[in-house]
Amino acid sequence: MPCCGVSAIQSPDTIFALATAPGRAALAVVRLSGSRASNILRSMIGALPEPRKATLAKIQDPWSHQIIDHALVYWFPGPASFTGEDCIEFSIHGSRAVLVKLYNVLRQFPSTRIATPGEFSRRALMNEKLSLLEVESLADLISAETEQQRLLGIDGLSGKLRVVVDEWREKLMAALVHVECDLDFSDEEEVREYDGDYVVGVCRSVCDSITEWLGHKNRGPLLRDGFTILISGPPNAGKSTLLNELARRDVAIISELPGTTRDLLEVHLDLQGYFVNLVDSAGVRETADQIESIGIDKAFARGKEADLILWLCDHRERLQPPQAFAGRPIWRVFTKCDTQSFDGAIDSCSPDDCAALHISARTGLNIRELLDRLAAFVASNLAGHGDVIAINERQSIALESAREALRQVAEGIRYPEVVAAKLQEAVFEMQFIIGRVAAEEVLDQVFSRFCIGK
Repeated sequence: MPCCGVSAIQSPDTIFALATAPGRAALAVVRLSGSRASNILRSMIGALPEPRKATLAKIQDPWSHQIIDHALVYWFPGPASFTGEDCIEFSIHGSRAVLVKLYNVLRQFPSTRIATPGEFSRRALMNEKLSLLEVESLADLISAETEQQRLLGIDGLSGKLRVVVDEWREKLMAALVHVECDLDFSDEEEVREYDGDYVVGVCRSVCDSITEWLGHKNRGPLLRDGFTILISGPPNAGKSTLLNELARRDVAIISELPGTTRDLLEVHLDLQGYFVNLVDSAGVRETADQIESIGIDKAFARGKEADLILWLCDHRERLQPPQAFAGRPIWRVFTKCDTQSFDGAIDSCSPDDCAALHISARTGLNIRELLDRLAAFVASNLAGHGDVIAINERQSIALESAREALRQVAEGIRYPEVVAAKLQEAVFEMQFIIGRVAAEEVLDQVFSRFCIGK
């Protein structure tokens, strides 16, 4: 079945774009796709090269006959190409002048324009070269900054979720056929009676499997968007000093004056392969300063969303975290342990406070241990589970809708007409996950994550 309910496309426009990172470089790859690709290539290098092989060619302006560059050209005739259309890749020298000249020449060809973000992948989807699941995983892989994000994209491209969803869909389709046969031929004696137990069993089985996957639905967003750690505590507890130490650069202003930090300050860390958002915040205290008070309120609000809060305080003070952080994971971190008053005792404020740690950001005391503990904590929260891979928000919402429809059948609906309707709902959600049906605005959202050349 064609993707998204439409037939394969052959757009009237031929598109092109830079497929490599912009800026001065040794090489730059310009990709072109569309029905006019073959004519454009002939006019610029003289003849079509052997398909799918690197060909060194003189690329020229067909109007002025001026040489643009001596470069490698790759010719991919459709449908055996990334987009399913005729494609060209110009592997030119990466100077701005060469790129601008090539762009200016390509613009002159009729119905040839610069691609929109993700348009190459969108054409691949429409021409059934990629499924929507593969497109989303490709976006994850392209945007990966850490090892775990790379693995997230690779897992998606492996097709595991597609296999599982197809299995669910086949089971539900078999149950749906069973019910609809009863509806269509209920007056004929030779057709066996509708077996409600069989249908309910299928619904419960698939529902349980979906529930297992949804039990890990937060893993995908955390891997993609980052695990958020808020650094909080009273003024002058060493929050900004710790932020700078963990970031290994001067991010925050450090001062002995209390209340120096008044807004949230966020840095991104690659913590042993995991993407972490580390957030510094205003010191928590009673204050009449309106600006400082706003900063403290923002710290409280961010704390309600944080995946972990590091509550810092001077080891001589032992202040309790505010009630605003109740219900969130909190680690007590005692700071300034390089001072003469610190006797080296590593004690905990409470029997439950197993994460308590004494540090000195100035001397580096226990900073390595803090990082190791943080990495272990993040890993334990984001670890995979068997064959269940991380899903995104779109997939999660569709699975929840399918599960609800199946739950209603499993919990006692016995009217065949209603059962058939609920099964159809669930099957639709499976098709939506794969990308066989998708609203245009959903596709726009998916492809907005891509760069222009992809």
